[in-house]
Amino acid sequence: AMFSFSIGALLLILFPGSFLMLAIGAIFCGISQGVFIPTANVGIANSVSPSSVAMGAAVFTCAMCLGQLISPVVLNGIAGAVFSEVTTTNVYIISAIGMAVSAAVAVIWKLRSKE
Repeated sequence: AMFSFSIGALLLILFPGSFLMLAIGAIFCGISQGVFIPTANVGIANSVSPSSVAMGAAVFTCAMCLGQLISPVVLNGIAGAVFSEVTTTNVYIISAIGMAVSAAVAVIWKLRSKE
């Protein structure tokens, strides 16, 4: 999911003036969400008692919405500090770098946990 987002963000960064490439980039970003959200919901359902699944899903949804509220503020602040200008391209550069680094760390962590 993280690599899919990184690919989508990279396409959005490289081709901001091309509608076709923006659509393809949005598809990759959407695939990321389409993989992450159901996987997280299954993880929640398997991690809590059956009577707590609804509450677990509600907490996850609230956390996701809070993240969607906070992330533009954080990303705009970082883009402004790094590039001295807040643009969609600059925000996606920061997002793609952060997501690619997170994905690499997740892969390394997963590989080390198997050892």
